[in-house]
Formats: sequence, structure tokens, C-alpha cells
Amino acid sequence: PDGRGSNGVAVVDGAFQTTNLIKRFQSQPGYTSHMTNGVTVHRWRNPSGAGAVAACLPTPQRLLLASDEPLLLAALAVLRGKAPSWTAQPGPLPLPRLAPPGVFLQGATRGCPEGLANTLPGALLRDATVIAGAVSEAGGQTQIDLRLDAASESAATQLEQLANGFILTGALSHGAGVGAAAPPWARLMAGATVTRHATTVQIHSACPPAESAKLLSEGMDTLGRQ
Repeated sequence: PDGRGSNGVAVVDGAFQTTNLIKRFQSQPGYTSHMTNGVTVHRWRNPSGAGAVAACLPTPQRLLLASDEPLLLAALAVLRGKAPSWTAQPGPLPLPRLAPPGVFLQGATRGCPEGLANTLPGALLRDATVIAGAVSEAGGQTQIDLRLDAASESAATQLEQLANGFILTGALSHGAGVGAAAPPWARLMAGATVTRHATTVQIHSACPPAESAKLLSEGMDTLGRQ
């Protein structure tokens, strides 16, 4: 999503009951469909003015949901390898092609999301011009990759230093026996690694799937209280 959470694309991989899914699309107000770029694009009106209003199934195992058709097609171009990132496409979202093996969730935003503005993680993210993340599974562990793009190398160096500070804080929380009582970001960062290349900072962390699901749930609850 973007910083307001009102524009975005979800890429969902799974085993879908395509007929039932399309029937659900067709039941939405103002439903229409048309063929473009080799896929059927399904569109409908969202009475609330937020949420997905366009969708397609580029394969039987992949569903794309988007807040408008241009974003949907831009995401499709990236996923097909026809564009290096959404920054090379019309539309506001800048999703780099992280795509590690086993990826099942990716997201990106330009600037720090408003829900994190007054949080400690927000202190790290507020100086990033682009934030992108991917969640994947490999070796029986949930792998979490975060990419932060900065406006300059000096800004990226500061991001790198902040990220390493967060890792130290997370490690100290665990060392002090705080453990499960520590904030989700602290538990996640406790075993993370940070690398920087020019204006890009990358953070990688891994944890058991059950712990990652718990961290995600707690993180969403925290955002909901902001």
C-alpha cells in the first residue's frame, strides 16, 4: 500500500477455487470484465471508496488484487519480468523485485506509513524514500526481507546505523530475559542482519513459522491502536 493505505496491490499465491472466486467478483456492485495482456481483468465499485476494485488470475495459483487497474497491470508486468520494478511503470507504487525463493507475500510503500509515524520502528523508516518487504519460507523457517531506499549514500549510512542499533536493542531485550514480552519489532530484529549497497539498506531476519505468525498478528494489532 501507499502511506495512507488507500492504494496498493496484493499478490496472493495459493490453491484457488477459480469458479467460486469469479462468482464472488461478479456479485460485486458495478462488476465488469475485459481481456488485456492475456488475462481477464475483473473490476467493480467499492462503496467505501477503499480496498480492491480490480483483480486478475494470471495463473490458477496466483491472484492479484488492486485498488485500480493501472496498478494491477503494473504489478503484472513486474511479476512477468517485463519491468524491473513498479517505479518503471505508471502509478504511485515502487515495488522492487525482491522475490526470494518461496515468497508468499510482498509489499511496498513510498515513505513511512502513517500508522508507524509515532512508533520506535517509525524512527528507522521515516528517512526511507521507499520501503519494500517480502516474506518467504525456506529451510523450515520464515524468511523476512526488508529493503530501504534512501535519497543519498549518507542517508543510507544513517539508516544502516539505526538498523544496527535496533538489532542491538532487540538482542539486549532477549538477553535481559524479556523474551516474549518484548515488542514484536524487538523480537524480530534480535537475530537480523543488515547490509548496505550505495543508497539501499537491506535487513534480513528468520524465525520459526509459528513465531512469525504471532509477530505479524501482534504487529497488526499495534498498528490498529495507533
